[in-house]
Amino acid sequence: MNILSKTILSAIFFSFAFFYPDKLAFLIIFSFIFLYKIFLTKKKLLEYFKLGFLWGFIVYGIHFVWLLELLISKFLINYFFIVLIYIFVVLYTAILTSCFFILTKICIIFFKNKILKKIIFLGCLFIYFVFITKYSMCFLGKKEGYPFINPVLLLGCDINKKVFFLSDNFKKKQNNFCEKFLKNYKILFLTPLNCFDKNLTSCRVGQHIYHELANLNLEKYKHKFKNVIIVGPETTYPFFLNKNLDQIKLWDSVLPENAYLMFGSQRFSTKSIQKQQGEWYENNKVFQTVYIIHQGRIINFYDKKHCVQFTEKTPKFIKNLKITKEILKNKLEFSKSKLKKFKAFKISKDLKIIPIICSEFFFLNLNEIKKIKKKNINKNLIILLFVNDSWFMPYFKKLMKNFVIFTSYKLNLPILYVGWPEKI
Repeated sequence: MNILSKTILSAIFFSFAFFYPDKLAFLIIFSFIFLYKIFLTKKKLLEYFKLGFLWGFIVYGIHFVWLLELLISKFLINYFFIVLIYIFVVLYTAILTSCFFILTKICIIFFKNKILKKIIFLGCLFIYFVFITKYSMCFLGKKEGYPFINPVLLLGCDINKKVFFLSDNFKKKQNNFCEKFLKNYKILFLTPLNCFDKNLTSCRVGQHIYHELANLNLEKYKHKFKNVIIVGPETTYPFFLNKNLDQIKLWDSVLPENAYLMFGSQRFSTKSIQKQQGEWYENNKVFQTVYIIHQGRIINFYDKKHCVQFTEKTPKFIKNLKITKEILKNKLEFSKSKLKKFKAFKISKDLKIIPIICSEFFFLNLNEIKKIKKKNINKNLIILLFVNDSWFMPYFKKLMKNFVIFTSYKLNLPILYVGWPEKI
């Protein structure tokens, strides 16, 4: 088998392992075996640059199908720009892979021992994936990478039993697990409306939430549990809840006194800020927010600390381009919270909840949570991860969930993944 065939096969095996992580994750082993054999052949460095580009183009071209599908189905922008964004992402990652191929070959050349060659190869592979997952997006002005191409995610099926998932197919097995951990608390799921429905209004969504709460028949849990916790995913109420407080009064009519309602929404903030010249102007900001509602009022809220580039917030250098100004003029831009630390909200004397909203879980440093854990050793501490995964294809959702499982393992904390229903 020639070196070109090995490169293509390695890339295809790698891609299929991520595309079908439940059934074909084992293909990653064969991908790395072929990849190692590529570096044992004698070729010029320019040839390795080409091979690396080919490997990266195939791998990321297949992997980022989720991005292409997302842009086509969820964003009303010109197909030309969609293709342009997709090609840029694939070419950029392919070039990074070319650099990895060259550096790996240079390192392997200096060693004749086969065992040392393998160690060097694995070391270079490790450095490559660390860079891709943690630093590859630094050109956008942030110390971030792309975490969903990490081979470790392919192992994340049953390594930890402290993660449980909520959706409309919420099964008794999962429900029992929640109750065993929390004992005195009942957790229920609030099924949202499709947030991509153009005909949604705040009133319609509010009525839907009311009927969902009524159908849960919450009164029967009132005396059985210390508290009833009803959760909904990110964008359950895709409007400014702090500007529609009448909705809360409506929901409270079917909520028992010991109930807590938590879901993802938006928050509109207007602050008067003084300029240096002495003039005042309005600084309007929109936040992605999780609200905690109890006994007819908002008792706490948490603003998201991270914005996904291009979808939630457009980079400044893109905004300033003449070609994009017209396209982006009506685009809703989110702001991120200035608070750097995560919060633990007290539900009762023996339970605290750490709300985290979607992308900040995957892109931000979560070491701060370990400090919160140390301060609350004698209390039940649980992470509530509010996610809008309705955006993504099934294979990408699986990678997200595997990431959550491994993070739970590292933090040694239970995580409640509050995602969107599979069919909505």
